[in-house]
Amino acid sequence: MPSPGDSRNASSLVYRVSGLPLDSSIEDIGHLLARALKTPYKESGLRITSLAVDHYQAARQVATVSFLQIPPALSGTGKDNQWPIDLSGEDHSHDPDIGTNHTLVFDTHFHGITPLNTPKATDEITDCLVVCGLGGHAFGSFKEKGGPHMWLRDSLPKDLQGLRVFLYGYDSGLDGSYTNQNVSIIADNLANHINRLGIRYQAIIKLSRGDHSDKARIRSIAGLLFFGVPNRGMDIQSLQTIVGDNPNRYLLESVGRSSDFLLEQSVTFPLAFPFKDSPVFSFFETQTSPTAIQVNGSWKMAGPRAVLVDRSSATYPRPWDSESFHEGLNRTHSDLVKFSAGDVDYIRVLSVLRDVTSKAAALMVSRFLSQGTKQSSLSALQSTLHGYSQPATDV
Repeated sequence: MPSPGDSRNASSLVYRVSGLPLDSSIEDIGHLLARALKTPYKESGLRITSLAVDHYQAARQVATVSFLQIPPALSGTGKDNQWPIDLSGEDHSHDPDIGTNHTLVFDTHFHGITPLNTPKATDEITDCLVVCGLGGHAFGSFKEKGGPHMWLRDSLPKDLQGLRVFLYGYDSGLDGSYTNQNVSIIADNLANHINRLGIRYQAIIKLSRGDHSDKARIRSIAGLLFFGVPNRGMDIQSLQTIVGDNPNRYLLESVGRSSDFLLEQSVTFPLAFPFKDSPVFSFFETQTSPTAIQVNGSWKMAGPRAVLVDRSSATYPRPWDSESFHEGLNRTHSDLVKFSAGDVDYIRVLSVLRDVTSKAAALMVSRFLSQGTKQSSLSALQSTLHGYSQPATDV
C-alpha cells in the first residue's frame, strides 16, 4: 500500500466507496470525497471511474475511485483494507442527502456485491454477475496488466446497452489464510448476498434443491461464460506449497485433479441446470502459466511453467454443450480475463455476450410462460421480468 502523498503505483490502486448520496452527480461526488478526505480535489488526482446504485442500499450509490497521490486519510492498510470516514460534525450544506450521522466506507477488498453501472430506466435490463476464481480479486483479476483499463467497468457497459454489471468478491487468498471455508460455504454466502442470482456450479445446484422462488432464479439465467473453470480439476502442486497445512488446504484440494467434489458436481450440475437453450460457453488457456515459487521470502508466480487448467478440464461442463461453445485464448490462466482497450480477445467475448443478451428477453418470456406464468399479455410479462433475466459470467 503506498504511503500518504506517495505517487508511486498510486494510480493503479482502486478503491470502492459506499454510502454516497443517490442523486448526486459525479462532479458533486468528487467534491464530497475531497472534503471527506480533507484533500485537494485536483492535486490528489481524484478520479471517479464508476458510479452506480448500491445493491445493498437503494438510497445510496457506490463508486470506484483512484488517486494520483494517496490521501493521508487512506494511509496504511486500514482495518482489513477498509477505511470508514465519519462525516458527523461536518458542514453538509452542499450535501443535503448525507444527513448528520453518516459514514463513507472506502475499501480495496471488494468483498460482496459491487455494481459497476446503472443502465437507463428505459433500457431492457440484463444482469451480468462476475465471480473471480480461487486466489483472485473481484476487481483486480479483470484489470489489464500495467494499466488502468478494467473491461467490465470501462468497456462492457458501453458496448452492451442495458447490461448491468456486478462483481462478487470473497476471501479467496491462499498465502497466510486461515479460513476453513469450502466451496459450499462460499456458494451459500454468494446466494445470501445477491438473493436473486445463482452463479457457480454449487450455487446453482443448491438453488435447484430449494423452494419455488429459488428454482425461478435458476430459470432466469440466460447463459453462462466460464473462463478456465476446472470442471475436472487443475494443477495445484505449486499452490499446495503456499498453503501448507493451513485450514484452507481443503478448499484448494477441492479443485485439484483428484477431487471427489468435482466428480460429484460433474454429475449434479447438468441436472441442476438442464436448459439446453441456455448455453454454457467455455474459454480455455492455450499458454503455459508460471507457477508459484518463493523469492526473498515472498511468493511469486515465477516458477517453472505449466498448464494449470487444460482444455479437457475447462470444457464440457454439461455433456450436451456443443464444441462450438468452446474457445481457446492464447493466454495464460490468470490472463484469460485481463483485456486491454480494444483487445481482439475482448471482442470475441463481447460477441458471445451480445448473442446471449439479445436472446435473453424472448427466452425468459418463453421459459416463464411454459412454467405456467399467469399474465394477460406479453408486455405485462416482460415488465415483470424487467431487470430479472441474468446471463451470468462465471470466472
